[in-house]
Amino acid sequence: MRAVKGNKEYTIDESQQKSYQDAGFDIVGDDGRVTAYGRGKTVPFDEYMKAVKEIEHLQNIAAERYTENEALKAEIAALRAQSRNRQRKQRVKRRVNDMPYEPYVTYEYYCDAYKGAVIPMNELDKALKQASRHVDSLTYNRIVGRGFSSLTQFQQDIIQDVVCQQADFETENADEINSILSSYSINGVSAQFGSSWNIFTDKGVAMKRDLYALLCQTGLCCRLAR
Repeated sequence: MRAVKGNKEYTIDESQQKSYQDAGFDIVGDDGRVTAYGRGKTVPFDEYMKAVKEIEHLQNIAAERYTENEALKAEIAALRAQSRNRQRKQRVKRRVNDMPYEPYVTYEYYCDAYKGAVIPMNELDKALKQASRHVDSLTYNRIVGRGFSSLTQFQQDIIQDVVCQQADFETENADEINSILSSYSINGVSAQFGSSWNIFTDKGVAMKRDLYALLCQTGLCCRLAR
């Protein structure tokens, strides 16, 4: 290696490098490149400013890349969260589909809370299930989708009352209801049932209009998605 300062140039070894650097000599390797500058060495101002601008440019690029990287991380995290939510919903849906259908009213509720006595005990399970499914139809299966236990207490109370009344109504008037449904195929038709009943029919379900109005108080009968 060589020690160079102005027009002075000396061939040195590694043991001499520090002393020559301290004396202001640049150290040049065998390939002709400067490997170390002498102490107190300065560079021209224009070269210094060029270096400063290059550093600022590189820092800006690094900041942009960092921002892009953070945005990509956030996007990936959001996509992963969406994927997990979809998978969770699919698992819940599969569990719901695999579960046997349970009516919204139990034997005990019908007999003890509602005080029902119209339906024979051997027909009660079938009647309550049918009435519950008819409520599902009129509420666009929103109860199934949300889960009965996820509804407010107000909604649960109304639904259970409607199921009980609908089960009684369908049991007592099975023949007449079948006649109404076979006579009208257009959704939402109301017809005078006998001399006093005002019946609402929709989606193959016949329900007393005042009972349907009660069910509508749950907010689950609107055609628009909630």
